[in-house]
Amino acid sequence: MQQPCHEEERSALLQFKHSFTIDASASKFQGAYPKVSSWKAQGKRRNCCEWDGIECDEKTGHVIGVDLSSSCLFGSTNSNSTLFRLVHLQRLNLADNHFNFSRIPTAIGRLSMLTSLNLSASMFSGQSQLKFQVCPSCFPLIYQSTIQMVLERGFWNLNIPISEA
Repeated sequence: MQQPCHEEERSALLQFKHSFTIDASASKFQGAYPKVSSWKAQGKRRNCCEWDGIECDEKTGHVIGVDLSSSCLFGSTNSNSTLFRLVHLQRLNLADNHFNFSRIPTAIGRLSMLTSLNLSASMFSGQSQLKFQVCPSCFPLIYQSTIQMVLERGFWNLNIPISEA
């Protein structure tokens, strides 16, 4: 039986949701839809483990996956985003949204349990130097640019060149 999500994780997800606007033109995929529209603070659908795009550990109820690909999200993000409070996160997919040419938040590197990250077609800009402390053999990184990855003292050092729009 699925455990309900933790209140602090539900709150972090709702705050993340409210930091963006929904704009159909922010996603290019034809089947795009705003997954966050199913995220409710009150009522029957308040358990974040039942929300579109959210995966929870069945035993603990912790959020371990966030898939907001093609979710029509528009807006900037940074390392103070509440998304980075999800310390049990293993999979993060933010592909095909429009992050308004903000830089990839370096706080992604603090998600030490992350094994999968997809930021393709997300309209980030600039260059990002990210450090990840993760399992080196289990980190499929999907991105539309050439990525230089170096493992140093248990941390992934990534140099991700992102072309300016």
